[in-house]
Amino acid sequence: MEVIKRLYLGIVILTLCSAILLISDWHSRQVVKKLPDRKSIALLKFSSNLLLDEAEEGYIKRLAQHGYRDGENIIIKRFCPEGDTAAHNIIAKQITDGSFDLVSSISTLSLQAVANANKNGKAIHIFNTVTDPAGAGGGIKSLNSLNKPPYMTGIGTFQPV
Repeated sequence: MEVIKRLYLGIVILTLCSAILLISDWHSRQVVKKLPDRKSIALLKFSSNLLLDEAEEGYIKRLAQHGYRDGENIIIKRFCPEGDTAAHNIIAKQITDGSFDLVSSISTLSLQAVANANKNGKAIHIFNTVTDPAGAGGGIKSLNSLNKPPYMTGIGTFQPV
């Protein structure tokens, strides 16, 4: 009986403390509204360097030229683990869970990470700035054929030498 009284007292104290913490945080809560007319794009690049930064900016400018502007009618979330392979793979796994309408990878390493994380096809995947997409091992057999996953497309670009 003594044990039950101690457990009961502990549960009551924990419940009161939890209630106090929840009530004290009430003013900082916000209602987040997802706007159905805005599509979300996850943009993943392996690291910041001149070539990949220019490719990212060109991609965003091209979207804007076609009427898709970040913050207006689309939301672009940029991810860059700055060369950390483990973080890169974790990010790829998170952004291919179906929470984004489109996932775009910039660089060969990002193509590989997203392709490996997206084997179930939950995310539409567009890649760019990849020297040899067919040789990268992301499931693409040939750029000029439909012999690739149906949720993936992109363009191969020979890098400047």
